[in-house]
Amino acid sequence: MKNNTVTLTNFWIVFVVYSPTRLAQKHKRFIALFELFKAFGAEGVVIVNNATGNDAATIDGYFADPAMDVIPGSNLNAEFSGWIEGVTYLRETKNIDDSASFILLNDTVFSHYPLYLSSILHYLQAAPEVSKSTKPTISGSLHNMAQRECNVLGLNLPSFVATAIFLVNAKAADLLIEQCQKVFNQWQNISGSQVDSFSLLKQFYNESGAYYVGGWLFSGGWYNASTFDNFDKNLLRLKLTAIVCEHSISARILAEQGNLLDYQTASSSQGLLRTLWQFNMKPLLAIRRYRNS
Repeated sequence: MKNNTVTLTNFWIVFVVYSPTRLAQKHKRFIALFELFKAFGAEGVVIVNNATGNDAATIDGYFADPAMDVIPGSNLNAEFSGWIEGVTYLRETKNIDDSASFILLNDTVFSHYPLYLSSILHYLQAAPEVSKSTKPTISGSLHNMAQRECNVLGLNLPSFVATAIFLVNAKAADLLIEQCQKVFNQWQNISGSQVDSFSLLKQFYNESGAYYVGGWLFSGGWYNASTFDNFDKNLLRLKLTAIVCEHSISARILAEQGNLLDYQTASSSQGLLRTLWQFNMKPLLAIRRYRNS
């Protein structure tokens, strides 16, 4: 039998979901994705349900499979509080060791984020490099900042990994939790009377960073974004929290001499077709189910 040369050794999946509508549209694909990850060796899946009321009950109903753990999320800080809650839950209940790594994603994949099968296979190929690294390491879609001197919470930010779906090893997961808590706490120090977008952004970024992020966000650069004056203030808080968390996680990892990996360049150099040829039947069947989902 052929040997599977790409494995998710000691990886756990944390999926944060908000929208029963998005889940209903892509439910079979999400299940096929999780089965694909598990066929490659992922230890398990925890679903963090960030919805409330009837929406939460509807989402729970989609994950009746006892092999998946479903926990309520606080949704205090969108997907980032959900990821922290999911990682914390796994560490407290699954007796996982310090070498455990995580694939973190939210329910915008397949809708706002184009996650193709080729991308998933690249993530799988990048996983061994993430887990074996002795430094804090994050892998995903890597983006370079246009501003030369962009700082977030006092940390230099030359580039960052996007966080719709990404991989972190244990050390990077620790830094993710620490840095996001700093962002959450920073919001408590911001007065509700902030009257302009630049003053708000300056609470997190240096001047060039504030102009860069503001120019992108308030010109509709993100889904459901709008001008500052027309932004629902709670939605603005959640979106800006997510942006600052995303940026500051990468900046903190770099500050700790860690690695930001682009999931495509971190993939195996032998190519996908040759890699597929080496897989045994279980992963190949999971890939086929995913393609047909």
